[in-house]
Amino acid sequence: MIVSLSTVAGCSDDYDDSQLRGDLSELSGRVEKLEQSVAKLNGDYTALSGIVDALEGKVYVSKVDPIADGYRITFSDGTTAEIKNGAAGAAAPVIGIDKDTDGLYYWTRTIDGKTEWLLNEENEKMPVSGVTPVMGVDAEGYWTISYDGGTTSSRVVDSEGNPVAALQDTSFFESVTYDDSYVYITLNDEAGTVIKLAKGADFYLSIKGAAALADFSYGQTKSFEVESKGVIKYTITKPDEWKVAYADGKLTVTAPTAEHASCADSEGEVSIVYFGPDNAGSITTLRVAVLEAPKIGDYLYSDGTWSDGGLISIGSDGLNPVWAEEKPAPVEGKSVVAIVCQTASDRIAQSEKDAGYTHGYAVAVRSAHGTDKVTTWWSSDVNFDCLKGAKLPSTWYENVNGYVETMTVRDTYGSNITMMPAFDWTINGFGLTAPATTSGWFLPSTGQLWDMIANLCGGGVASTMKEWQTSTYRVDYGYCSATVGYDVLARFNSTMEKIPADAKEELVVDDAGHPFCSIWASTPFDSEAVCIVEIGTKGMIELYINWYDADCAARPILAF
Repeated sequence: MIVSLSTVAGCSDDYDDSQLRGDLSELSGRVEKLEQSVAKLNGDYTALSGIVDALEGKVYVSKVDPIADGYRITFSDGTTAEIKNGAAGAAAPVIGIDKDTDGLYYWTRTIDGKTEWLLNEENEKMPVSGVTPVMGVDAEGYWTISYDGGTTSSRVVDSEGNPVAALQDTSFFESVTYDDSYVYITLNDEAGTVIKLAKGADFYLSIKGAAALADFSYGQTKSFEVESKGVIKYTITKPDEWKVAYADGKLTVTAPTAEHASCADSEGEVSIVYFGPDNAGSITTLRVAVLEAPKIGDYLYSDGTWSDGGLISIGSDGLNPVWAEEKPAPVEGKSVVAIVCQTASDRIAQSEKDAGYTHGYAVAVRSAHGTDKVTTWWSSDVNFDCLKGAKLPSTWYENVNGYVETMTVRDTYGSNITMMPAFDWTINGFGLTAPATTSGWFLPSTGQLWDMIANLCGGGVASTMKEWQTSTYRVDYGYCSATVGYDVLARFNSTMEKIPADAKEELVVDDAGHPFCSIWASTPFDSEAVCIVEIGTKGMIELYINWYDADCAARPILAF
């Protein structure tokens, strides 16, 4: 292809490349649409884990609730699976599941009508209850697959080693129906396969309100409400040196003390194996871990845990940070998805606290964008009006409601979310999977973007921005602009310096004439412009604005 294009272009200055440019434009548009479809497909694969647990008799369906475009299924162990309805007749997914002779379900792949087991890099079958593959579409429109949560990926190839094209939209599920006894999940395959799950309304035990990961400090005790019906007897297993008691509908868990840390399991599962009539049995689990309180700069992993990022101390006012001379490396074998950028309780939105996300915020190690550039528009809608603008620095600082703003845009635009590219890429087209224990990705509001920059870009930036917190001059007047004595962009990127190059995406300058990076907030300035923060290679730090259809970086964050 490259040789042919070079040859043609070199033969004549009169060569008409309009067809070629049209083909490339069509490819880019198709890939962008497929990427949004694939984000939904990956959500379907995640939901399959709970469904397969039910098929293998580990859990029962205890509740079914309608949600937008589908249903949320709650299982007897308290976990949930969201099943979104797909379009009948869409392309059958490349990845599927099947039951092997050992009675367990494994991932499969279907290419050119041939179905075979999906093998990992060690050439082993992959149980559905283990690693969930992450599908993607590369810039040339071919399927890719990742076995490590989306950090690295490779093309899906057929039996002859040829890449497999993603030809059209795809969805794993077609529909969900249910009655008093069963839930029926129809797959979007040629056979119209129906998965039948038993509802255990008369026999279940679930831990209510427990996060996917319950984190503890050493010696800490936490209690969880347990809801059960039809349980006759039970037994409990736990990690070494953990204390667990269950009585009167309450599960009490105590982490090991610091004195016993060397002989204790730092993480594991508390499991309640329970039995009902006719010797029916099932299990519900609570994943637990001892974790030190997160700090600014810490690594947040795909499993929801975190580890030291090198911060030694910082003032209560957010100033005078002291960092280790050598930045610690991430934990071997874990995938970093974000860097912790705020942990102060008074800077966490009440909506996040109410949802149980009390540790703080973390910024993604990648930006959200399409395949042709690392930036994106904020909006293409000249009539945008669903969010309130912010003009004063003091108003910027006070606004820590990026999640609410992002969800407001999502709910307002619905199927027209493509008119809001920065939000669309963050919600639907972001290739980095958020840990199940978090809020999921959203664009940071002005105050959250403020904290991200102040906390991760060095003490000089933090001191400068501290002076702007109470300013009553409009940001477009240019008063919130300063220069510090170091490369601010490099300082931000240094928080990821120990992460492999193929597992991150550094912020880069807008262009050669503008040695700074412009980053979108979720917050508009007025009816024509949006709030941004600019950080530069020559020490620049600035609060400013840009047009809705300008190109800036969209750097998602999450609450955890």
